[in-house]
Amino acid sequence: MGNEGTVDFNSSSAVLYTNVLKKNWPLLVAIPSVLYVKKDTIVVFLALTVILLIAVYTAGYLFDFYGVSRTISAAMLFAHMLIA
Repeated sequence: MGNEGTVDFNSSSAVLYTNVLKKNWPLLVAIPSVLYVKKDTIVVFLALTVILLIAVYTAGYLFDFYGVSRTISAAMLFAHMLIA
């Protein structure tokens, strides 16, 4: 009974793994900031947060746990802050 909602959420979230680079290309722009990070604590925090959120997103894909695909929106938000 209670597991049906989880299965629906998991299968409906699988769509967030299609055309990732086409929809989320600003993440690629944020990558150089990780390589040339300033010693500013805010920039370091944002860069590490983006890296960790992308790692969670990738782990969800690798282990077929699509419910964590919602972390891509947070990664994009922090990447936009990093770019600005």
